[in-house]
Amino acid sequence: MKKSGFIFLVLIFTVNAFPQSGMPEARNIVYLSFGFVPFGPVSVGLNYERMISPNASVRLGVNYTYQYSPNADFPDDAYISIPVMVNYLTSNNNKFELGLGGGPIFKVIGLREKHFPLFPAFGIAYRYQLQSSSMVYKMGIEMPAAPAFNLYSIGYHF
Repeated sequence: MKKSGFIFLVLIFTVNAFPQSGMPEARNIVYLSFGFVPFGPVSVGLNYERMISPNASVRLGVNYTYQYSPNADFPDDAYISIPVMVNYLTSNNNKFELGLGGGPIFKVIGLREKHFPLFPAFGIAYRYQLQSSSMVYKMGIEMPAAPAFNLYSIGYHF
């Protein structure tokens, strides 16, 4: 029994150490996203994405959104949101991306709420990602469970 378990472990590590293709595909992506709404809030986010197949990924992000209020009767607002999304991507270097998910929003400045509501998150974007390069560039419209649209992202895949 011990011998068959040892052989099984050796085979698993050997298969992972020598992939079938010449270069292993990057499965992890870390990127910054930037967004705004004209005359409204601005947003900055840090995201981690894991490719679960060549055409699908799961994303976890943390976004900070700030909204300035010129009216003294209404205070400035700031939010932290944590969107979780599932994305579908096309299978080439110029990827079309559709995403859907949701997450909680925590209000950190302004009139605070007693509960943390869950909001939907969705996105449609164009992503340029070469396997030979480590950089990822993304442009599109994402509403990641925050009151601002993410328009541009830049990141690194490994």
